[in-house]
Amino acid sequence: MATRGTEIFGLEQKIRIIAEVLHKLGRLKSPSRREFATSAGIDYDRLKAAWRGERLSTNLENQIAKTAEFDVSDPTWIDSDISLTARSASNGRSCARRDMPDNFRDMLRRRHSLVENVQIVADHPKLLDSNLLIFSVAGSGQGSVIDRPAPLFFSIVVEPGYSPPGLIYGFRRVRPRLILREETPIRIKDRLGAGSPVEIGGALLSVRGDEHHSEWHLSNDTTMLRGDFVTTDNPFCSLVKFAIDDEFEAEVSVRPLDGALVGPDGTELSNKAKQRVIELLQSKKLQAAYDSQGWISLGLQRLRIARILNDVSRAD
Repeated sequence: MATRGTEIFGLEQKIRIIAEVLHKLGRLKSPSRREFATSAGIDYDRLKAAWRGERLSTNLENQIAKTAEFDVSDPTWIDSDISLTARSASNGRSCARRDMPDNFRDMLRRRHSLVENVQIVADHPKLLDSNLLIFSVAGSGQGSVIDRPAPLFFSIVVEPGYSPPGLIYGFRRVRPRLILREETPIRIKDRLGAGSPVEIGGALLSVRGDEHHSEWHLSNDTTMLRGDFVTTDNPFCSLVKFAIDDEFEAEVSVRPLDGALVGPDGTELSNKAKQRVIELLQSKKLQAAYDSQGWISLGLQRLRIARILNDVSRAD
């Protein structure tokens, strides 16, 4: 490992961020690090060797800072409060530090007046039967900076179902989830119920899956779900790595044959009654629903990331 020069935490990612910002400003033809090196008059192989070693000579550091127009003393570039010993021992990853790449990105975008505010726009939910279940997902309503997590909240209202002659049924468990497109960079973070279930409206919410595929189970082991279940105080997750015009979907579904379909007293329905309810639900199948493996969609909603109207992305 090189021993000369100043150690810069996350240098490779910071060079990438500089290229992206300068491209956004129209100063680079593409957001590539090679393009940045050419613009800054720096030999690309020299720059590559520097970021691989996470060290910069004083001249190279000043050259980068001059081209990107930031001060090398800024704590998001290098946190002087972290000792050289701590940096060398663990590369600073175990330290609380100000020079994380995300902080550097925020600083550089602010410096060039490139703060971009976005909101999550939700289409009207498609519901199988609004007298049986109402479902919606929404953002905070306050907007979000594009480089920061965007929180999501859900609202689910469940009521008993009625089928002539006199059959009353309900669900002991429903599954809200997010459906991301395979090619999307969006990731799901801060998932409510991860580690241990949380109580919402007298039911328990748990989560399964990972940052690509996440599903929550809202359940009551003793009786049917009934009433309002809303994540008012805490979002059920946050989205990161999204871009303007990214789209995704939210869905709530039920799987009647795994014990989720119950009567008013919370006991599982007979096979004959189950079949009747399943046929009733399937006769109302939602268009573009993701029904498979016994799951029946009760609600489906399309959401997208949109720039807030009248937002000034770059001040003159």
